[in-house]
Amino acid sequence: MIWIGPPRSPSLRVRSSVSVTMNGIPQSSLAGTIARRIRLGVTVVLLVGFVVTTGALLWDVRTKLGGLRRASTDNAIWMVTQSEVEFLKLQNAMQMALTTLPERRAPLLAEVRRRFDVIYNRVTILEEGPIYAQVTQREENVARLEKLRRFLTEYTPLIDGEDAALAEAMPRFLNDSREAQDHLRILSIGTLTTLNNAAEAQRQSVFDTLMRLGLAMSGLVITLSVSLAMLRQQTLRTRSQAESIRLANARLDTVISTTGEGIIVTDRMGRIQDLNPAAEAMFGHAIAEVRGRDAVSFLCPPDVAETQRAAILKALPRLGGPDEPPIRLELETQRADGERFPIELSLAGTHDAENPRKGIVVGFLRDISERRRTERALARALEDAQAGERAKADFLAVMSHEMRTPLNGMVGAAELLANTRLTRDQRHLVEALESSGRLLLGHVNAVLDITAAQAGAITLHPVAVDVDRLLADCIANQEPAAQANGNTLSLRNLTGPLGRAETDPARLGQIMLNLINNAVKFTRNGSVTVETEYQEDAAGRLLEIRVVDTGPGIPHDEQAHIFDEFVTLETGYARQEGGTGLGLAVARRLAEALGGEIGLESEPGMGSVFWVRIPMPLARAADSAASADERTGAPPSGRRILVIEDNSINRFILRKHLVAAGHQVVEAADGVEGVALAGATPFDVILTDISMPRLNGVDTTRQIRAGAQGGASKGARIIAVTAHALPDELASFRAAGIDDVLIKPISNAALQGAIDGTMDARAADRRPPAATQAPLIDEVRLHELCNELGPGRIAGLLDRVLGEGDATIARIADIAALPDPPENWDEAQRLCHTLAGTAGTFGAARLADALRQAEIAIKTGHADRLTLAGLAPVWSDTRAALVADRSGEVIALSPD
Repeated sequence: MIWIGPPRSPSLRVRSSVSVTMNGIPQSSLAGTIARRIRLGVTVVLLVGFVVTTGALLWDVRTKLGGLRRASTDNAIWMVTQSEVEFLKLQNAMQMALTTLPERRAPLLAEVRRRFDVIYNRVTILEEGPIYAQVTQREENVARLEKLRRFLTEYTPLIDGEDAALAEAMPRFLNDSREAQDHLRILSIGTLTTLNNAAEAQRQSVFDTLMRLGLAMSGLVITLSVSLAMLRQQTLRTRSQAESIRLANARLDTVISTTGEGIIVTDRMGRIQDLNPAAEAMFGHAIAEVRGRDAVSFLCPPDVAETQRAAILKALPRLGGPDEPPIRLELETQRADGERFPIELSLAGTHDAENPRKGIVVGFLRDISERRRTERALARALEDAQAGERAKADFLAVMSHEMRTPLNGMVGAAELLANTRLTRDQRHLVEALESSGRLLLGHVNAVLDITAAQAGAITLHPVAVDVDRLLADCIANQEPAAQANGNTLSLRNLTGPLGRAETDPARLGQIMLNLINNAVKFTRNGSVTVETEYQEDAAGRLLEIRVVDTGPGIPHDEQAHIFDEFVTLETGYARQEGGTGLGLAVARRLAEALGGEIGLESEPGMGSVFWVRIPMPLARAADSAASADERTGAPPSGRRILVIEDNSINRFILRKHLVAAGHQVVEAADGVEGVALAGATPFDVILTDISMPRLNGVDTTRQIRAGAQGGASKGARIIAVTAHALPDELASFRAAGIDDVLIKPISNAALQGAIDGTMDARAADRRPPAATQAPLIDEVRLHELCNELGPGRIAGLLDRVLGEGDATIARIADIAALPDPPENWDEAQRLCHTLAGTAGTFGAARLADALRQAEIAIKTGHADRLTLAGLAPVWSDTRAALVADRSGEVIALSPD
């Protein structure tokens, strides 16, 4: 409710009516008013134009009618015709004078002289009269008039002379007069025609003027009629508006009288003009008591009156502006009995630029005592809630920290105990203890991370990081869980190798482990792909990492809360997995602490994509070198080696061997990634598997030697690591650019010799003769591996080997059962090659030999169903032996 406009009477009701008529004209009403004014202006202009035109036409008619009344044309016509008559009379007088006796001629000669004089005067008038000029000035009439004048001039002396001379010349005079009469007749006829035409033109002009006058009068009548219609319409509209204003006044008067808000009206000097009943009740004063008083003194207690007056005066210049909203102030006021209470004052009013003292100010008063009490209660409740949250956070932090200390000791003790001689049952208990302890420790760490994030106490330690290695480690960490759920876990670098960048590796690794674990946990028999891509924006270089899974997806209504603390999905598949609901919350907080952001895209039934974007500036060269030495633990003299292997277990074993020997190691999951890394970074040695998806080892070597993607490592020593190779294949390896070949299983000595180039690769393929059956388990090899990795680590790897072997042998058996297995022998060859390498690494000698023989048979075209079907019994025996070793019969007895 905003009041604008000057009051027309002291009553509040009349002022309300003014507020209705002046409280902002709607756009449609404003347009209608402008249109009406335009129509009125056009009508007035037309009316004035018609009146002026009518007056001018009336004056023209009057002038022309006056000319007609003078009848000058009729006189001219009489004069012309009378001149010819006078010529006839002259000739008649001359004829009588000729026929009369001389003694009686005198009177007749006097008559001739009189008629001649009349004719002379008529011709003179014809020559000099302006009315005859348009006839006499024509070229053909000038000669006639000249001959007529010559006739008169010639006989004027005779007329003025003696009678005898006149009588004697009378015959000749009569004859010449006939010729002159002919000239006069022609002039008379032309004059009559011209004068008649002029008279006709004048009559037509009068007629035209009268017609125009009629049209002007008609237009004037029509304009007057339209003006009367418009005046009538305006009168009806004015009456309607007056009725609308009356009704609005009545409604507004009712609203003002019954509203619970107080209304005070003052002039621009701040003197009270009116109060509504609510204001009278609010302050305990009647309008008669306060009219004319200063409004601020009336509203405010004396001790705050001046301060609040200054605030009101500061706001007054803005009142009445076309775009200015009402001004709201909160003031402290008092009632008639001295009680103080707070109000909200909304001010509106009119403004007169020419006379600032004119206009009114309307204030709407609202008692906000209850609101103030509510605000104080809410503030106290907020303080209590914040205190409770702080106490809860402190409690969680303290308890989590106190729990983490004994948990670290328990997990450490379990790890140490796992490296001692234990029975099978004892090892199972230790593994359960260590697994449960690590799970509980993870929950405690998550709570601590959330507490630190809420307190803004996340500490970052940015260093130079090999991002490719960090992501590879995260994926290797989650591969056992992915395989347990039947998933494939892979890495795709969409913009090539990530290289070294400056970030906090612990925090970035924690984010990635949470995202990958979340995807692996809720995906069954599908795939989880980690995609990386560098992006550039105004802030610098960003790394976007996407974790794409083929799981069941996330409902749309739960996506907005998925990154909140303690949120777990309430779907059926979500209940299959445990969790605190902190993993994604921690990832969000850590991403924000790193200056990035995190989000997801998901469709139920179609999988999910979790993405994180983090600023990733390039690492300085000195930091990169220091970080690489620190991560690998290698001295500066160690070689820089790239391992290209699609089997994560074999990749892990090779890395352990190489790092233990003091080398720097970078890993690639297949040939495509290997070519990209080798092209961007110079390596001393490259170890590559032969049988790999997307790009095999031979083609990988060709591309590296050709300098693909930069060619940084085109001159590196390249060593093939394979489960078996035929003699003709060794030649193709050499032709492709491979320097040496290692046959799995690989010993430290063989590996180091191949790296150094001091061992003949052909000696690497030394096996027992074909007639001698290899042992089921090579205990020496297994003990060596156990000593290198530790019993606890080897047990976990054996679990992965068992899972991989079950899946591979089952698939080979499926291929053998197909109606036409040769169509799938390429897949069978690849499976045999991969499992043969893993089996050789873990000492499963008999299985490794059987797989190699099957691979050779497929390569040479001598394979059949029996060849593939014969692998299942060998795997069954090998599996039982490996399970026994994992349970402690071999591992527990391995030397310290």
